Amino acid sequence: MEEMKLAATKVQRGASAVETSVVDGIQPDLRELRLKVSELDEKIDVRLKHINLSLVGLLAIDIVTLLAVLWNFGA
Repeated sequence: MEEMKLAATKVQRGASAVETSVVDGIQPDLRELRLKVSELDEKIDVRLKHINLSLVGLLAIDIVTLLAVLWNFGA
C-alpha cells in the first residue's frame, strides 16, 4: 500500500514537471502571438478610422448634392 502511494506521488511529480516544462515552452510563443495580435489590432483600428472618415466624406458630399438639387427645384 505504501509503495503504491509512493509511486502515485512520483507519477504526480513527474506529471507536474512535464506540465511545467510544457507551459514554460509555450509562454514565449504566447507572448509573440499577443504582440502580433496587438499589432494587427492597431492596423485594423487605423484602417477603420480611414474607412469612417471616407464614409463621413461621402455622406457630406451626398448632403451637399441633395441640398443643391433641392435648391434648384425650389428656385
